[in-house]
Amino acid sequence: MFSIEKALLSVALGLAVNAVYSSLYPATLLDGSPLWSWYSATLYQAVSFPILCYLMVADKGFRSVEDIANCSWDNKGEERCGSMFYEECLMYMVISYFVKDMFILLKNYHINFHFIIHHLVCIIGSYVILGFPRNGGVTAFCLGITELELGSFAMSRYLLNTTSPFLFYTYVLIMTFSNLIAAIALPYVLFVKSDVDLRQVVLVVTSVTLSVTRQLALGNHCILWFKTNNESKKLKN
Repeated sequence: MFSIEKALLSVALGLAVNAVYSSLYPATLLDGSPLWSWYSATLYQAVSFPILCYLMVADKGFRSVEDIANCSWDNKGEERCGSMFYEECLMYMVISYFVKDMFILLKNYHINFHFIIHHLVCIIGSYVILGFPRNGGVTAFCLGITELELGSFAMSRYLLNTTSPFLFYTYVLIMTFSNLIAAIALPYVLFVKSDVDLRQVVLVVTSVTLSVTRQLALGNHCILWFKTNNESKKLKN
């Protein structure tokens, strides 16, 4: 599945997205990143990933959790689960998504260390998964990244307008639901088969860890939200 040409194309796509959005939106910093990068992220989170994931699921005709698990860990790939075309497209889109953010570093924005490490791990991990024989975990990874990024989309929309109660509560609901799926449903999908291997263990540990840290970040945003609103009410009184 891995291809140097497709990898370079995904990098070029990320740079093109940066160029377009940086010309449309200001570079005002929001949580260390320029405003235009937050808007460009939503293109991937709410459009590209969900569409490709839907096409992947429709192509494979999943009807049960067992179907997903069997397909996710069957190295026969196309022979049993159909074409890997949409998985491959989504994986390279994931690489484009994280690479576009890494190029923000060249603009001398003050990106924190954890941001850099997180993105490097995601990029390297994506290339590693693309190197698995046919379908060894790629389908499960694509499902996981799509539902997690829907939670990230809700967070992005809220951070772009932190005064909106609707966006705040939408963020709380979608992010929490997204994390619950990653922490509970995804491990179940992976372990529904008896022949568990190292790839499954790594993906489960990663998904649970991400879910916990994301929920903690949500908790911090909730504390700030209610603190800010209480202070506003006191000033009005």
